[in-house]
Amino acid sequence: SAVLESKLESLASYKVEVGGPRAVADIFNRLGAKASKETLAKIEERDEEMSNLIKEMMFTFEDIAKLDKGAIAEILKTVEKQDLMLGLKSAPDDLKQRFLSIMSERAREAFEEEMQFMGAVKMKEVEGAQRKIVEVVNGLAEAGTIQLGSSSEEMVE
Repeated sequence: SAVLESKLESLASYKVEVGGPRAVADIFNRLGAKASKETLAKIEERDEEMSNLIKEMMFTFEDIAKLDKGAIAEILKTVEKQDLMLGLKSAPDDLKQRFLSIMSERAREAFEEEMQFMGAVKMKEVEGAQRKIVEVVNGLAEAGTIQLGSSSEEMVE
């Protein structure tokens, strides 16, 4: 039992940093946009530098608009159509256009028509769909299928 006690004492004094800005950014990516923005604002009140670090590490639904056409096409192939329709329901026009511009004219018309027939939907459902889309995007990035970053970055062939 003395050996066990000394082991426990050494473990208790052993410190490991868990989390940090990366962990917070990952949590915020899984939260709804409203909740993460509100919480980030509170962090910014106390520590602006930490808030900026977290923002840099976060990938939000709106950041999809900054991805290149190849990435958007890959997302379009991978994401459930219903989730995409819900997610784009409250999205900025530039983001909607990024997806619609890749679709064929017929597919675009059908997609827009289906979105209109959805009618009003709860914001909670829209945010849930947006979270699913961001998770798919992060999964594609982790698999190396797409790169997260601005489409304005210099490309070399």
